[in-house]
Amino acid sequence: MQLEFEKAFEYLYQKSQDIPKKYLKLYRVLLDILRENSKQKLPIRHNRFKFTEAFLILFSQSEAVINMRMHSHRIYDFIEYLKNMDYISHTSDCYPIKEPLVQINKFHNFLAPEKFYIVDKVQEFKKYILNELWKENLELATYMCMSLIEEMSWNEKALQLAKVEDLFFIDNKKAYQIVQREKLEDGFVFFDTLKIRQGVKLLKLLLTNRSREDKVFDNPDNLQKKAKDKIKDFFGEQVLKNNLRRALLFVDMQSTNGVIMALKYQKIHSVPISIGELNYLYGDKVPQHLIALENNNLVCINKKPEEINEYSDYVDEMPSDTKFDYDQKIAPLFYFNKDRKKYNLLQMKSDEVNQEDLEHVKKQIKNMIEKETDISTGMVLEYIVYLIDRIYIGKKIAEKIKFNTFVNYINLLKKQFFSVFTDFEHIDEAKLYFIVRTYEQKGLAAKSIEKLQYLIRDFFTYNGKHFSKKSIQAKYMPKSLIFYDELDVILNAVEIYFREEAKKRKKRYAKFYKFVTLQFQAYVLLAFYTGLRLNELRTRAHKDICKEPFYIYDSNITENIYTINVDTKGLKDIKNIDSFKSSNAIRRVCFKVANKEHAKLIQDFLKESQNRDSKPRYLFKDFDQKSLKIFTKTIEFSKLTILNNIIKKQVNRYATLHSLRHSCATYWFLERRQARYNDNNILLDFSIVMGHAFPAVTFQSYIHFELLEEIEEYKKDIIR
Repeated sequence: MQLEFEKAFEYLYQKSQDIPKKYLKLYRVLLDILRENSKQKLPIRHNRFKFTEAFLILFSQSEAVINMRMHSHRIYDFIEYLKNMDYISHTSDCYPIKEPLVQINKFHNFLAPEKFYIVDKVQEFKKYILNELWKENLELATYMCMSLIEEMSWNEKALQLAKVEDLFFIDNKKAYQIVQREKLEDGFVFFDTLKIRQGVKLLKLLLTNRSREDKVFDNPDNLQKKAKDKIKDFFGEQVLKNNLRRALLFVDMQSTNGVIMALKYQKIHSVPISIGELNYLYGDKVPQHLIALENNNLVCINKKPEEINEYSDYVDEMPSDTKFDYDQKIAPLFYFNKDRKKYNLLQMKSDEVNQEDLEHVKKQIKNMIEKETDISTGMVLEYIVYLIDRIYIGKKIAEKIKFNTFVNYINLLKKQFFSVFTDFEHIDEAKLYFIVRTYEQKGLAAKSIEKLQYLIRDFFTYNGKHFSKKSIQAKYMPKSLIFYDELDVILNAVEIYFREEAKKRKKRYAKFYKFVTLQFQAYVLLAFYTGLRLNELRTRAHKDICKEPFYIYDSNITENIYTINVDTKGLKDIKNIDSFKSSNAIRRVCFKVANKEHAKLIQDFLKESQNRDSKPRYLFKDFDQKSLKIFTKTIEFSKLTILNNIIKKQVNRYATLHSLRHSCATYWFLERRQARYNDNNILLDFSIVMGHAFPAVTFQSYIHFELLEEIEEYKKDIIR
């Protein structure tokens, strides 16, 4: 063993006593493998090992790890924990290991064993509501159907706000209800688009004699009480709404793919459908005032000029470079010694705490603030000091809070906010909206949600973010994908744009403009077929892309098959950018182009771009319209704004250049569903293709599952 290796190994060995229990077995295996494979001479720096990809493969495939049945997210989290605690080098490789996918189907909070009798009666209960109860009380039957049986959960707020004029039917098979929430000062309206399948017939009957201005339900609170009574009468005892939905889910899972059920019952989230997308498919069936509603929101969003820059890839994904960890970095600071005993401030009673205890904990936190380099952790620490300063002991003081209130604040933030987000430096309004919406759907008490909203606002206001009450709740629109049929429209619009530019500048539409047109058209197509992020695609070199001779192996393949390497070499000459969004971004993407015209356009561009330089490097070249020059350096982000604006104008929905990544993910999933692939087996592979650590990220940010269902049904109707 080398001396450096021995020192590094001894360092890791000594740290074993500090490892959390959930990682301890893995840590011991890691030490054993390091000891056995020391001859590999892993890179070492400052007593830290640098784990290479080869070593991590060796580690993940070891018999001890396989016997533990460790899944990808467990090993990934373990390596990231070692990095965050400075036990190993921060440059160590890490990637999702291809094990059976379990994290996409989180049904661990399923029915308790003593509640399984509900499953035996839930189908009968469903038939009772749809076929019998409506004859006795139509409004109650419709209410219970929408709140209990529909796949998309209707919360109480949505049921109270539902209006007749905001509801529309499509071919008598399904209906959509646009539920409008708060209207902001600038005219932006937050709303949900909720699908109705089970209760379409009941709704039609209920609305027969209602005017457009009426509410769907006159007195939802009264209906809620009646629904509880009906449930109690049917089951012989009071059954919780969540347990009924879980029982329905369990029954449906017997005949339906688990991933699909997880999506329909909101166990995992996908991108919500937009009114514009429904209008694209169904046209005159969507009321004009609802289309106008979304268009008005689009105007509010577009008031800020959207200049494409290197952070444009963060619109749908949050950076994951933070080291924030509440349990490891924050929780220990509440412990202190007093009278030879150890206390936890958060577990003490108000009459046990004095000002000296508060000052002791505050001093510990302030000392940590001076050492802390992670911005997110610093923001949390500073906020906790601010809360401690607001506590009063003894007589009540105006504008101050009780000790018990402080403890409740910290516990609520820890459970519902700090445990969900770890990157407050880059957080945006959409993420804040999603956290509140998720808890509403899970049935968190209204008072708890109200407190959480207050604390989130207070947290960001204190940290200088100035998130107002209204900006947290709204200013979010689901980004639309770009339909396959719209690609040729966009390609044609690109050519028209540059022909007009040539006329405007009194230039001929000659070699310069023809190449720039071809380059932008190829950019659109490659973004659509590869799903690469903007930065990943624009920095590709010629050698990174190649056409694969797959016909050698399979004569049945007629599509053009390409592979594109995504690595950091293309970033060397790019100012202000030295790495991709995450280590998962480095990958190899294989894609096919079945459309012959698209394939020819891509091939023509690759050839033309290579012929432009004596030593060709970058695929996409920068240019100057004044001098009509094409440069050898890669295209600047500001030039991509041209494409962004063309897409917005042609699509007329909330779609941008980044939406092409949405389209790639969504059509990929549609293709494999139609081919009857096993969703559990393919999703992890695709998350790697997209450059994500987990499939849940791919679903929440990029796959438009509701829209996929609409596309499939729409195509079936056309065939009929």
